[in-house]
Amino acid sequence: MLKCRECKECNGYACRGEIPGVGGKDTGRAFINNVEGLKKVKINMDVCFEPGDVSTETEILGMKMSMPVFSAPVAGIENNYGYEISEYDYSCLMLKGCRDAGILGFTGDGINLEELFVKPATAISDLGGMGIATIKPWVKEGVDARIEALKGLNVAMAAMDVDAAGLPLLRAGKTPVETKGVE
Repeated sequence: MLKCRECKECNGYACRGEIPGVGGKDTGRAFINNVEGLKKVKINMDVCFEPGDVSTETEILGMKMSMPVFSAPVAGIENNYGYEISEYDYSCLMLKGCRDAGILGFTGDGINLEELFVKPATAISDLGGMGIATIKPWVKEGVDARIEALKGLNVAMAAMDVDAAGLPLLRAGKTPVETKGVE
């Protein structure tokens, strides 16, 4: 990847605040804090239990998974990472990897509806519907266009990436993002 520094530890320091890029927005503090927070998570193995098989399998929203892990939504592969692969091909590879691992992947979204949303959502459909299409918090016309694009596709579910309302690049777009309330 040309734009990713492939740091020994992906912690957000080297790429913080870069747009486009993989670092967190603004100071990158949220990304950095998440990495630091994950370091504090420890697995406490309980060795006193009834003998039997241990399983990480779970069911979330009616979907069986080998473990409660998801692949994050990523869009703009060439622009953000400098890697020449289509959004569709990237999504297919990521979703196949998730399927093989027994988990689910989220596909991305971006300003270009067809390239950054429809093609990744089509990859979900082409692979049997096992994936989650992510919609940025666009103003109503942008959200409506994406919901309309999902009609006729085999997509298990859609989610909204509400924190993207703070991205300056998207706020200034032709169809800008906006903050959303719970309702």
